[in-house]
Amino acid sequence: MKQYIGCDAHKKYSMFISISETGEKTKPIIFENTSLVKKNCPS
Repeated sequence: MKQYIGCDAHKKYSMFISISETGEKTKPIIFENTSLVKKNCPS
C-alpha cells in the first residue's frame, strides 16, 4: 500500500501528515520553524 506525505509550510510553523491509499490519516505533526536552525552547514 502506498503512503503519501502532505506538507503545509508557513513562515512560523509547518505541518506534516501521512495519508494511505485508502484515506487513513496519521496524527498531524506540527512544529515551529524557529526550531529549524542550520548548524555547521557548508556554504
